[in-house]
Amino acid sequence: MTSQLLTIRNSCIRVGDGEQGFRLDIPAFDLQAGDRIAIVGPSGSGKSLFVELLALIRPAPGSGYFTIRGRTGSTLVAHRDDVSAAEEERLVFRREEIGLLLQNGGLLRSLNVIENVRLPARISGTSLKIAGELLEALDVGDLKHRRIDSISGGQRQRVALARAMVTRPSLLLADEPTSALDPANARMTLQVLHEAVRVGMVQASVIVTHDEVLAREMGFDCIRITPAIENGAGVGQIAPRVLH
Repeated sequence: MTSQLLTIRNSCIRVGDGEQGFRLDIPAFDLQAGDRIAIVGPSGSGKSLFVELLALIRPAPGSGYFTIRGRTGSTLVAHRDDVSAAEEERLVFRREEIGLLLQNGGLLRSLNVIENVRLPARISGTSLKIAGELLEALDVGDLKHRRIDSISGGQRQRVALARAMVTRPSLLLADEPTSALDPANARMTLQVLHEAVRVGMVQASVIVTHDEVLAREMGFDCIRITPAIENGAGVGQIAPRVLH
């Protein structure tokens, strides 16, 4: 039996004004425990904007309905009839329930590899042992005492992925996780994201990618964002889910 993790209905996100503005429409989006979803579409269609919403970086839309549930059953809700969740509530929920891998990795150069991965685990109280296990699984375990500046871009991306997973979040989000990787490491990274859900380290994973073919090959269901122009401004719309 599946368990509903996230639901969005009849919502939109607006950025900027006039012809310089952009609107992302989300008629319906559902995420269940066990899901592995790839958000695909051309550059500028709103893929990263959608990830920001799921990551609780961007406040929930003022219209429609948005709800996300954590591992313990705690739920964050925002919809047209209620005041959106307070910033502090979003921060706490994001820290405890969301793992996020950004395109630039976001690693701290003042810390070495293992210290970067352990940092969120220390904050959340998660076992530090998981940090080393993740680095080994991503084939960067031998770099754990290296400084961030001394490793390659692809290695940094894998270290950042380990850091995003170390707290065992409910939802793992990855914005272009394979962009800096060669084909072999790209496959390995998507395999790790896929397996993290299968073994229960995370409840679901959502990635943004330009490589729809590889995402499908690695077992991800694809959801396309379709871009358009409306009154001179950009518009993106989340399309229905396409099962692999």
